[in-house]
Amino acid sequence: MLELVLKVCGSLFLVKQFLYWSVQLYRGINTFVLPRLVNNQGDLKSRFGQWALVTGCTGGIGREYAVQLARKGMDMILVSRSRDKLDMLAKEIEQETGVKTLIVVADMTNTDVLPDIVSQVEGLDLGVLVNNVGMSPGEYVMPFLENERKELADVITVNCTVATYLCHAFLPSMKKKGKGAIINISSIARIAEFPFLAVYCATKHFIHAFTKSIEMESYGSGVIIQEVNPGVVRTEMTKYVDDERQSASTFPKADTFVKSALATLGHSSRTSGWWNHSLSSTIVMMIPEVIRDYVFLKSGEQFYKDALSLKEKEKQQ
Repeated sequence: MLELVLKVCGSLFLVKQFLYWSVQLYRGINTFVLPRLVNNQGDLKSRFGQWALVTGCTGGIGREYAVQLARKGMDMILVSRSRDKLDMLAKEIEQETGVKTLIVVADMTNTDVLPDIVSQVEGLDLGVLVNNVGMSPGEYVMPFLENERKELADVITVNCTVATYLCHAFLPSMKKKGKGAIINISSIARIAEFPFLAVYCATKHFIHAFTKSIEMESYGSGVIIQEVNPGVVRTEMTKYVDDERQSASTFPKADTFVKSALATLGHSSRTSGWWNHSLSSTIVMMIPEVIRDYVFLKSGEQFYKDALSLKEKEKQQ
């Protein structure tokens, strides 16, 4: 009897693993291989609408979404807090692509600016919304109690409230016309719990749950709602990550990452955007929680030590 039970359990485990990896393989091919073989995105302006809005667009991933959407012919609404950087980006986009740009200056740690953003976009044919703006407390990973309380509050506001507000403001018009796309930038941090990134990690869990929920509510509306979960990407936010511990495949540049992530739009509702990050997420989710927690704790401690070391070297230069 015991032998039979063990055989059944073993068979069920193998079937489960076969189905799991079959689904992951299908998703990987559909997300990262097919878009490179067959470009069926078409003209984004015709497919979604004339304008694309990107928050936090003056650096890193947000900047590349703005530039690459403009290269695909979309007029751009650029939202960030630095007028000078916005002016430079708008000029660069207009000169390279010939599309129109609209600048909206907004410090999104202050929720009072959100109605103003919406009012400046009112009446435009908004086709794509990229909720990219985000922040992490401090300049690098650190224990929760070393974070400044004001910064923690700002992180929650910027990472959660802004995306929620803008989705609530712009999704109705997209549903009414039956087309559009919302891209919410989350993080690989949403797949588990990461010590030394407690509040940042929690906000990305929120974005995951929020995005999936409104995607399910919007099924059949013609509006694509996508969650993008980057791993470590070379941006200002990761300047204190030790480059020597990272390869180009695990730590891609922002332009490389966004080119890959943008190609998945319309192919996958949830994606890491980059093949290596996707594979890493898949493997991590298979690790038993008790082992995963230990590994993440030790990894967080090492990232913290590396950041302190790089910070000290920077002071000495």
